[in-house]
Amino acid sequence: MTNMNYSINLNKQTIYCKFEGKIEPEALVKFISEIRSNPEFHNGLNTIADFQEANISEDYMEINMLADYIINNATNRGDFKLAVICGPETINSVTLYKILTSDKHVKACLNEQEALDWVAKR
Repeated sequence: MTNMNYSINLNKQTIYCKFEGKIEPEALVKFISEIRSNPEFHNGLNTIADFQEANISEDYMEINMLADYIINNATNRGDFKLAVICGPETINSVTLYKILTSDKHVKACLNEQEALDWVAKR
């Protein structure tokens, strides 16, 4: 079962996303659209995406669709950082590898504190 939640902290200019279970590309696209339609959302918000408890598909077509969507979405958001918290099941994910190597403003983190510290640096 997939569980995706988010919160926006305007004081810290950060979106915090938590993913659990199998992540389907279509569900993630809908989730990102939901975030972007939130009245508090604006370009430039940093994002912490916690995939520690997520299982990402390794199907080649799904990988490319998902990674390309995330990369294209990120390039339209202005100046921001994306910290991806990876768990043991996701650290070697081809999907995350493609996303993480796409931009210098994206970093893989091992825990929430590392992610918080990295997005807070300017």
